[in-house]
Amino acid sequence: VESMPTNFNAECVAIDEVQLASDFERGHIFTDRILNYRGSVETILLGSLTIKNILKKIFPNIKIQTRDRFSKLTFSKKYSLSKLKPRSAVICFNANKVYEIAETLRSLKGGATVVLGNLSPRTRNAQVEIYENKDVDYLVATDAIGMGLNLSIDHVIFSSLKKYDGRYNRNLHPAEIGQIAGRAGRFQHDGTFGLTKDAGDLDPLIIQSVEEHNFSGIRKIYWRNSNIDFSSIASVLDSLTQNPEVDFYIKKINAEDEFSFRKLCFDLDVSKHLTILNNIKLLWDVCRIPDFQKIMNDNHIELLKNIFLTLIRNGYFLPENWFHQYVFKLEDYSGGIDELSKKISNI
Repeated sequence: VESMPTNFNAECVAIDEVQLASDFERGHIFTDRILNYRGSVETILLGSLTIKNILKKIFPNIKIQTRDRFSKLTFSKKYSLSKLKPRSAVICFNANKVYEIAETLRSLKGGATVVLGNLSPRTRNAQVEIYENKDVDYLVATDAIGMGLNLSIDHVIFSSLKKYDGRYNRNLHPAEIGQIAGRAGRFQHDGTFGLTKDAGDLDPLIIQSVEEHNFSGIRKIYWRNSNIDFSSIASVLDSLTQNPEVDFYIKKINAEDEFSFRKLCFDLDVSKHLTILNNIKLLWDVCRIPDFQKIMNDNHIELLKNIFLTLIRNGYFLPENWFHQYVFKLEDYSGGIDELSKKISNI
C-alpha cells in the first residue's frame, strides 16, 4: 500500500489490509489511501471486519461484503523444531531469527525456504516456488507471510508472541495472531496453529478468538494531514502540524519521513536548494524512502541527503554508477548470518 502508484487514474482501485490503518508505524499511510485514492468506477477496501465500524463512520453508504472461511483452524500444541510436521511455517519477528531457525531446520529436516518482507519480489517468489513445488516441507517467515501470501500450509508455528512495532517490543494482538495463523488451511482443508517450546504460553481466550475468528473492533486509526503545501519549508511543517477533525483519528506525530525532512531541510548543503517548490517536494519524496535497515540514525539521514544531492546535481536522475558503488558489495558472500542479513538490508 505504501508503494501504490499515485500518478495515474484507474477504473478500479483496490486497497488491501485496510485494518492496518490502526498500526502505529504505518497506519497513517493506510488512512491516507483509504481517504484519498479512488477508482473512477469502483474502489475496493479489503481487510478484516475489525475495521468495519470505522469505515461505516467514514463512508455511511459503503457496501460491506463478507466471505466465510471454509476450513477449520484449531490450536494444536507446543513443538520442538525436530518434531515439526511437514508443510509447516515457522513465524519469527526478527530477520536474524528467521535465518537461524531456517539453518536449524536444514540440518534437522534437510531443507527450508525463507520469506521476509524486505526480500525483493523476485527473490521472495523464488523461495515460495521452492516450497509450493514441495522441494522442501518447511518455510520460515516473518509476519509478512500474514499479508497477501496464500500458500499450501497445514501448520503455522509461532517462535515468539512478541514483536517490535516501531516503538517497543509488545505482545501480539489477538487479531494479528489470527491473521498469521489463518495462513494454515485453505478452502476445505483444515489447518492448525501452535508454538515452539520457547515461545511462552497463549491465553485460552485468545486461542478461542483465533479459532472462532472473533476479534474486538478497531476504535481509532492513525491520521496525518495529506494536503501538504510545498510552497515553502515553513508551509510544509505547518501542514504536518494540522489536527484531525474527528475523534476516531489519532494524529500521527514524529513519523519517520517527517523526522528525516525536519532534519535535512535545515542542513546547510540541502537548504540552499530548497528555494523552489519542486525541490522541496523532491526532498519530501526522498525522505519517504523507508529505513529498511531499521537504524534510524545519522547513517540513514546521510543516505537520504546523498540521494537528494545526487538527484539535484544530475538533473533529477540517479546515474548507474551511483547504484553500482552500493550493489557491487553483494558480490562478496563472506561472513556469517548476521553480517549477510545486514548486507541484504543495506542493499
